[in-house]
Amino acid sequence: MIITMTTPDRIEIDPAIAAGRAVIRGTRIPVTVVVGSLAGGMSCEEAQKEYDLAPEDIQAALEYVLEIAGDRKKWGEENREAIEAYNEYVEKHGVFSDDVRQF
Repeated sequence: MIITMTTPDRIEIDPAIAAGRAVIRGTRIPVTVVVGSLAGGMSCEEAQKEYDLAPEDIQAALEYVLEIAGDRKKWGEENREAIEAYNEYVEKHGVFSDDVRQF
């Protein structure tokens, strides 16, 4: 069973990929890795190069985490890492890079 969120063309959850963790569609790159890298100080451009992603993939990862943060009870503890990484990124950078729309 594949579950998609508000960014169905970019994020997927498939039990057969990455133990069912949210990944960038067509890759095995978990959303938590992308957002965690941003929270750790990597720029969007660096993340795109490091993981061979499009700017829309980075945006989708951030949107996914925002959606989870808005409904923590529904998505549970398995997404705690993504929420923490997103919060760290926002705290550290305040606003998003120009290539990722502000929410």
